[in-house]
Amino acid sequence: MSKPDLNSLSIKMKQINLLKERFSHTIEVVKDSTFKIPFLNVHLIISLPVNFPNSPPAYFLEILQTHQPVSLPPNYQWTQISNLASVTVHIMEPFIKDSRILESLIEQVKRSQAIQQQQQQQQQQRNQQQVQQAQQPQYSPPPPYKDQPINKQPAQQQQSQPVQQKPQQQSQPPQQQPQQQNGTPNKIPMIPTEFPELKSKSLEELEELLKNEDSLNAFIYSYDEVSELSDRKSKLLSENERLTKITDPLPNDINDLSANIMTSRQKLEELKRKQEQLQQKKNSITDKYSQQNLLEILNDSISDLESESDNIVSSFLDGNLELKEFKKQFKEKRSSYHSKCANKDLFFK
Repeated sequence: MSKPDLNSLSIKMKQINLLKERFSHTIEVVKDSTFKIPFLNVHLIISLPVNFPNSPPAYFLEILQTHQPVSLPPNYQWTQISNLASVTVHIMEPFIKDSRILESLIEQVKRSQAIQQQQQQQQQQRNQQQVQQAQQPQYSPPPPYKDQPINKQPAQQQQSQPVQQKPQQQSQPPQQQPQQQNGTPNKIPMIPTEFPELKSKSLEELEELLKNEDSLNAFIYSYDEVSELSDRKSKLLSENERLTKITDPLPNDINDLSANIMTSRQKLEELKRKQEQLQQKKNSITDKYSQQNLLEILNDSISDLESESDNIVSSFLDGNLELKEFKKQFKEKRSSYHSKCANKDLFFK
């Protein structure tokens, strides 16, 4: 390593040691390169380049709430003989004197981070919707319902050809079977409009059917269409009963949830009012005891002590104050003055 490099390294280590002496709570993040100084609920990050002190350091503010570093503009002049600790004090001084600058910067960082999170959430929602749309099967409506034609014949033709109607009725099921085998959906069976079996019965058998309800029902249910309709009716009634048991408690549950929501809203409004009151109280206390106000009070107190000391000296020179009393008052005022000045110096460290 050449001699200039050794000189630069020696100056760099002296600068670092002076910085640590001036700010005793300095945190060394990366050895001899990156340092962190906590102040005013933030961290001041100092990054030293490789060729420091030939090149100036870089300063960042790390917001504790967001842990996001913010680069600070280089509003200082840097030379090889510049003091790193003094430049750091120069960087921190505006934020200490006026805390509103730091509060405004923190709000800007929070808003930018909130906007970024909102954009990321919106992008994730759009991606999820696209995935769901890609996975969702395409809906195809069911085929339209078509009624089967009903073949009606005149009454005279039915009376003159009683034997030919049975083959027609018996030939209908074979025509329906190919439709079911081809995969077409099952249709609601048609209610019979003609009962040719009754024509073959005697008068006594017909009267027996009218008198005996069980026999009449047995005759009616002997038709496959009627049996199938009865079976579908039973299934629909069972399904309706099952759905009724599920949906009957829902109105009461909805009413209970609505009442809970109203109660929660009232509690929320009350908590909001209390929070606003406490926030106002906090703001008033913060403004009263802020570092800026305390610094102003300290400066006013120092100025008052300086004026009082001058008045005591003037009174002594004018002969209005004896030497013993002058020493006592002047010593008391100057002691207070120097004590407050020392407090002011500690305030900036």
